[in-house]
Order: sequence, then C-alpha cells, then structure tokens
Amino acid sequence: MRSFREPAERRSVENTLREQVKSLQTEVDNGRRAQELLQSQLQQLRKFERTTSELFWTMDLQGRFTYVSPASEHLWGYTSEELMGLTLADVMTPASLAIAAEAIRSSYAAIQAGLHPETLRMELEQFGKDGVPIWSEVVVEYVFDDNGAFLEKRGVTRDITKRKQHELLVEEARRVADSAREVMAVEVAMRRSIQETLLLQQQQLEQLNTVLEARVAQGVLENRKKDQALMHIDKMASVGQLAAGVAHEINNPMGFVSGNLGILAEYFRKIIRFDGLVKKNCDELSDRYPLEIICRERAALKIDEILADGVDLIEESLSGAERITKIVKDLKSYSRVDTAEEEWVTLDSCLESALSVCFEELNSVASVRKEYESTSSILCHSGQLNQVFMNLLVNAAQAITPQGEIILRSWEDDAFVSVSISDTGEGMSEEVMGRIFEPFFTTKEVGQGTGLGLSVSSEIIQRHRGALLVTSTEGVGTTFTVVMPKTMEAQS
Repeated sequence: MRSFREPAERRSVENTLREQVKSLQTEVDNGRRAQELLQSQLQQLRKFERTTSELFWTMDLQGRFTYVSPASEHLWGYTSEELMGLTLADVMTPASLAIAAEAIRSSYAAIQAGLHPETLRMELEQFGKDGVPIWSEVVVEYVFDDNGAFLEKRGVTRDITKRKQHELLVEEARRVADSAREVMAVEVAMRRSIQETLLLQQQQLEQLNTVLEARVAQGVLENRKKDQALMHIDKMASVGQLAAGVAHEINNPMGFVSGNLGILAEYFRKIIRFDGLVKKNCDELSDRYPLEIICRERAALKIDEILADGVDLIEESLSGAERITKIVKDLKSYSRVDTAEEEWVTLDSCLESALSVCFEELNSVASVRKEYESTSSILCHSGQLNQVFMNLLVNAAQAITPQGEIILRSWEDDAFVSVSISDTGEGMSEEVMGRIFEPFFTTKEVGQGTGLGLSVSSEIIQRHRGALLVTSTEGVGTTFTVVMPKTMEAQS
C-alpha cells in the first residue's frame, strides 16, 4: 500500500476519492431514476398496448411472431399467446399471403446483400379467429444492431376494414358508374344511329313521296283519260243502241217531207200545165170559149184541191224539217260530252235534249209524264249531263215490260236543283242496288249493255260536286234523282 509522505498529498487524494464516490453516487442515482423512468414508460407502453386498437408485433426473418401486443384479441380474436405459435400462412388470405411472401423474399435478398430494407407499407387481408376476413394496414420496419446485424422486424397493424369496405363500395360504385357511362355512351351512339337512320328514312320517304306524288299525278291524268275513254265507250254504246230509234225518228219526218215534196212536185206540174193551157187558149180562142175550156180543165185538174192540200203539205213538211233540225241539234248537244267548255243551262233543258234523242225507244214501251217546276240555271258541262239523263232514260225504258210510265220531275230549294226520273218497271233488290255503280256490272243479257252507264253517270255527277241518288222497290219501280248545287264551279 502506498504511503503518503505529506499530509497535503493525502488530503488531495482523499478529496479526489471523495469526488469520485460522489460522482459514482450521482451515476447510481441517475441510473435508478432512468430505470424508474424506463419502467414507467414500459408500464405506459403496456397500458397503451392494452387500450389502443392498433396491433404491435415483432417477427423474425422467417415470418414467425416473436411478440404480439394484447390488441390482437380485439383485432383478430386471437390472444397474444395463440398468435405466437402461428405463421403468416395461418392468418392471411392466399392473395395477401402472396404479397407478404414477396415482401419477405425481397427483404431477405436485400439483407443478404448487406443492405437495410426500407420501411414497408402494405394493405393485407387476414382471417379472424371466427374466419371472417379483416383488412389491415401493415407498416413493417427492419431493426439492426450497431454492427449492422439483423435483429427483428417490427410492425404496426391497423384495422381498415370499414375504410376498405367503403373503398370497395366506392370502387363498385365507380365501376357501376363507368358501366352506366358505357351504357349511356352505347345508348347515345344507338340513339344517334337511330336518328341518322330515321333522318335517312325521312329523306327516303320524302323522295318516295315525291315519286308517289308524281305517280299519283300521272295516275290522275291517266284516270281522267280513262274516264273520258269510258264515257266515250258508253256514249258509243248508247249511240249504237239508239241508232235504230234515232234513224226511225229522222226517217219519219224525212219520209213525209219527201212524200209531200213529191206530191207538191206533181201538183205544180199540173198547175204549170194548166197555166200553159190558159195562156194558149187566151191567145187563140174567142172570149167565151176559152173560159169554158179553162173551167173544165181546172175542174179536171182539181186545182182547188191542189191549192188547199198544197198548203197543208208545205206546213207538214216544214214541221218535219223542224223536227229533223231539233233532232240534229240534240244529237250535236249529246255529241259534245267530251268538251271542256261550261255553260249556264237548266237541268230541264238537258233532260229535254236527252228525251228528244231517245224518244222513239221510250215511246214504244212507256208514256212520258212531265212535272217540271221552274228551276235556276247552273254552270255545268251540258253535254255530259245530257249523257247522264239519256243513260237514266234508257235504263228506265229497259226496266219496263211490256208497258208502263216514266215520270220526269224537276224542283229546287235554296241550295240545290234536282231532277228525278221514275219508272214503273220491275225495280231492284238491295243486293243489285249495292252494285249498280260498279264499272261493268250489269243485269242485262250479253250484248244489251256495257255495265258502264251508271258508273260513268255517277262519275260525271260527282265531278260536278253533285249526287246521284237511287230508290227502288222490287215489282214497283225505280227512281233516280240528280241533285246539283246552285253555286258551284264544275270540274273539267
């Protein structure tokens, strides 16, 4: 043991030792306080681990838990002790296990290469103890000692199931919205396509309408030509049917006109002969003798009868000539059926013209009774109305067997002028009345009619904006009535 030579030196050493003891005591006190602080912090940490919803854990490099905080039971349903004996494969879904395994492989490769892996942040899906999947956010940190040797993995796991469910719902809603947008886009495209198709169809319809209008106009023109042709056919048929009657009508007056003129010629030859005798005797004979000869010759030639009869013959011939003139005039009026000219006439005059043309055919089977009232003139195609009335008169005559009566009437009111032709013929059934205006329909025998008369007549009256009406009773007779407006413009 060292001995101190001087008291001063000894005191210096004692002071140094005293200061060292004091310093050691201070370090001990600091260590105790640090230990107490650490113990307090550890207790706070344990308390925090028990109360927080986050799970703290440590794990070795092979993926086995080395520490698990008490929150595991609240988070996954497993106690800390239960989790300590489990691996990641025991608690993760296959998809999340694949993600975790890839992270472990990458981290192990980095550690093998002497590197420190960076902190990882992953979203993984685990199975709870009850088998229900739980989504967690996992933060992993790799811990090394001062020499760079790997110690452990530390991590914090937080339950994000609700957030994940919300995200999944949002994602599903986004997918639904995207799907809806796609559907809407498809629908918009379809609507646009439909609109384009409709527009194209509309253009095609407009073109078709233009073509159809042109065809209709052409059809109207052709129908008008056909109508005129049908009227001409019907007129020619009627003319052919009435040719014998018209010829007889003309031959009758022409017969007695020719006969009367022949007789008048003989009469005047006698008068000329008598006049020559008078002149001769007056020149050669005495005053008394010629007078006796003249009187005797005048009596022999029946000059008085000739003179009296000659006046009658001349008047009868003039009547026949007038009759022929009227027939020719009525025929000319009838022949103007196709003219486009309109004129103001009364229906009575048209009816009388038709009656004059077919009088002989009517006169052979029926008596004609006229009951005309004074009527106004109307603007019309008189030739066409003449044809209508002649068709109706001929039909009336052909319906009467063997003898009967035809009644002609005319009247008017404030708006219309009407003419009716009634016969006491055999009448028509309801079935026949329903078809009489059909073209080529006829109840007559072959060769006696074309079936166009009433069809053409109806067309003519309709073209004049009038109406052709019919009433009939079988065994009693038929009445056709032509009704024409007073104020109208006839159509050509």
